[in-house]
Amino acid sequence: MLRLRLLPVSIFLLFFLFWGCNSLKNKNDQPENEIKDSFEALLQLAAQQPENADIFHELALYYLARENFNDALHNINKSLELEPKNTKYYITFSDIYLMMGNIEHARFTLYKALDIDEENDEIYVNIARLQIYTEDYPQAFENLRKALELNKNNSEAHFWRGMAWLENHDTIKAINDWQIAVSRDPEKFDYYYYLGILLSERKDRFATDYLDHALRLSPENTEMLYVIGMAFHEIESYNKAIETYKRILEINSCDHRALFNIGYINLVENEYYDEAIRYFSEALNCYPEYADALYNRGLAYEQMMNFGKARKDYEEVLKISINYQKAIDALNRLDKNQQ
Repeated sequence: MLRLRLLPVSIFLLFFLFWGCNSLKNKNDQPENEIKDSFEALLQLAAQQPENADIFHELALYYLARENFNDALHNINKSLELEPKNTKYYITFSDIYLMMGNIEHARFTLYKALDIDEENDEIYVNIARLQIYTEDYPQAFENLRKALELNKNNSEAHFWRGMAWLENHDTIKAINDWQIAVSRDPEKFDYYYYLGILLSERKDRFATDYLDHALRLSPENTEMLYVIGMAFHEIESYNKAIETYKRILEINSCDHRALFNIGYINLVENEYYDEAIRYFSEALNCYPEYADALYNRGLAYEQMMNFGKARKDYEEVLKISINYQKAIDALNRLDKNQQ
């Protein structure tokens, strides 16, 4: 049987480095028509108020969210021309460089901001974030300590210290810091999301609470919903897993992974073989070369003693993947049973 696995910590880290702890994700999760309207309104405001640095900063964030780095750099430079001492703009400048993969420029920009305001806790957090990415953990911990000395309620500092603990294989301290982050900012989706997933990997009974809260706050992001569904599966909360996968299907009716996972739960956990076959078949309609769906549909047919259809599916699997061992074993099993 296939086993559903959660994303490794390194994937969490990379994902959150680029998309967490800033406003980009929330902007991206707006309906497209609202985004277009707000963008056009920003362009009009920029033309009407060419001395308003915040408008160009918002435009820079818009372009950054779409990985249009040239326009993002152009607009953040205009913000800094108007307000050269605004450290918020330098942090966004650093984010642009980070998204471009230019770590040195991202670091230089943050230290330039620190020269302007060495009492700004957000700058220390962003420097630590870069240091975690480059695995300079001692300096990251030091900068996070400074951030929390300046602002003990900085939830991002606790989140990133938790990430640093996790990267250093101290899960208990990571959980503790992430729980503090949640208490400091109870409306932050990302904290519930990552904490719920980490706890689900540990089979912790509190994982469901955090995952439920993440779902209440979550954007309509199918990748995030998929991981939450997998986390519910990991802690054997199968109904919630199915509900989460169905939420994905409301957004994308042909998400073959969600269809497969619903089929898998019905096959393995619930033993609802008709339902399993229906969802595996829908997954195959969306992705005809989906060998795992074919194999598991064959398994469902075999459980229903429909050996003819089971054999056909197993044989089709081997046309897609000639060395698919489970299908080979299944065909051998059918041959033995017939004998």
